[in-house]
Amino acid sequence: AAQQMDGQSNIPAASNAYSRRLARITQGLVNIDGMNLNFKVYISEEINAFAMADGTVRVYSGLLDAMPDDQVLAVIGHEVGHVKLKHSYRQMQQKLLTDSAFAAAVSVGGTVGELTAGQLGQLGQTVIHAQFSQKDELASDKYAVATLRKLGQDPYAMKRAIETLQANYGSGGGFLSSHPSNEKRVANIVAAIEGK
Repeated sequence: AAQQMDGQSNIPAASNAYSRRLARITQGLVNIDGMNLNFKVYISEEINAFAMADGTVRVYSGLLDAMPDDQVLAVIGHEVGHVKLKHSYRQMQQKLLTDSAFAAAVSVGGTVGELTAGQLGQLGQTVIHAQFSQKDELASDKYAVATLRKLGQDPYAMKRAIETLQANYGSGGGFLSSHPSNEKRVANIVAAIEGK
C-alpha cells in the first residue's frame, strides 16, 4: 500500500527544499521504539502526515508550510504513535473485514499480497484518512510527548502544533479532523508533560 501511495503522489527530489527540510527535521530518526522509519514529502496543500506499520512516514508539504520544525516533529511522533499503538492496524483490519471486495479476495484463499493495485490504494487511503477515536487521538498525543522527550526535544511542541493549526486553519481537515476537541487535546498534552 505504501508503494502504491508513493507511485500516485508527487514526491520531490532529495535536492528539493521540502525534502532537505524534512531530512533535517528527521536527522538521526531512523528508529523509534524498534520501528525503522523512512521519510518522504508529498507535494500537496493538504495539512497532513501519516505513518504505516512498515515504517513509511509521509509528510505533506502543506503541513511543512503550516508550522516550524519542532511542531512538524511532534506531528510525526503523533502519527508514529498511531502505528505503534496499533490504531492504524485496527483501521486496516476493519477495512479488510468489512469491505466486500476484500472479503471476496480472502474468501477464495487470497492473501494481502494478492490484492490488486486498486485495493492496495484503498488500504493506503484508509491510513491517510483514518478517523481515530477520541481515546486513540489522545493516546497518540501522549506518545508524541514521550517521543519528543526521548529525542531531547521540547514536549510542548505537540501542544503548540495543535494551537498553530487551530489558530490558522480551524479544526477541519487533515491532522485536526479528529474526535476530541482541540481544547481537550491541549489539556491532555499538558497533563502528560506535567506527569499528571
